[in-house]
Amino acid sequence: MTANDDSWRAHHDAPDNLSRLARHLALYYLALIAYASLTPFSGWRWPEGSPAAFLWAPFPHHIQRDDLIVNFLAYIPFGGLLAGWAMRRRSVLSAVGIAIFAGMSVSATMELAQAFLPSRVSSSVDLLSNTAGAALGAALLGWLGSFERLVVALARFRGRVLMPGSAIDAGVALMAIWLVAQTNPSLPLMAAGIVDNPLVRPWNAAIGTDGSIDPEHIGIAFNLCGVALFASTLGRTRRSAFVLAVATVALGAALKWTAARLMLKDLVEFEWLAPDTPWALLAGAALFLACFPLPLRVRTRVAAVVIVAGAIMSKLAGNYADIGDVIKLFNWPYAQLLNFTGLTLYLNELWPALAVIYLVFR
Repeated sequence: MTANDDSWRAHHDAPDNLSRLARHLALYYLALIAYASLTPFSGWRWPEGSPAAFLWAPFPHHIQRDDLIVNFLAYIPFGGLLAGWAMRRRSVLSAVGIAIFAGMSVSATMELAQAFLPSRVSSSVDLLSNTAGAALGAALLGWLGSFERLVVALARFRGRVLMPGSAIDAGVALMAIWLVAQTNPSLPLMAAGIVDNPLVRPWNAAIGTDGSIDPEHIGIAFNLCGVALFASTLGRTRRSAFVLAVATVALGAALKWTAARLMLKDLVEFEWLAPDTPWALLAGAALFLACFPLPLRVRTRVAAVVIVAGAIMSKLAGNYADIGDVIKLFNWPYAQLLNFTGLTLYLNELWPALAVIYLVFR
């Protein structure tokens, strides 16, 4: 095969390669939207009048600016992912149009479903802000997609860094889920549960005070090693696998620290970093370095075992404080805070199971 053949294949396979990844991410993002829109999933009842009455109801006299901004921003990534997915078989303009319509349809479906929940309020303002966000995301992705050289360059970068195949794209989407969970600073780093609220009660340091090994620290070490090993199984070469592992863990820690700086009160800014956690993290890094030289097939199996072990140890020592107390840690006025905290908590708890299932079936 000549260099020209390689160039032709990269040029024509680029949309397919990128759209497969966009498809996985869009489906995961749709699940997040459904959770955030329909929480608490209880108290369903038939509304008085038509469920679609919000479509022709007059605009409210007072519009919550924070809600408007959050609803707009939440659908920007969704619109972009939908457009990237649609570009596999369609022109840029057609893909953008499909993404906008799909984003509007999803938002309308969520608003209709909210009419059956007494704790939620359907609103045409939310529908418009969601649709506008999806339109902006689709337009931005369409604009970037119009640059053929950029698309081909991204596809070549993916080809150099990641192994080929749709299964690898699903693995990347799972890593994105883990990173989303790290944006909640009320979740301890590499641990289960949620942080204690020192404004309500002191830190519970009873476990391990007698000099014994704390199960929480064992869980932190295993979790860091498990996440790094999982990321390393996606790399095409030994070098790219190592870079992926280090970059994933570093990005997760950076997201946690940034979220804590922006969202938590100054008094509790570092509560997500439990006492002696740095030593547990170093132990996890050493364990990863010991496992990384293993062949890919063996490393994949070891990753599944380590992730299960980390989840079990974290559950044994995980502290599940009352959500109402945890909310008091935040210096964040938005009404969606409770949904955000619950969503990221469930993602953090669910990720080990999803990762193990993925590794087993892959």
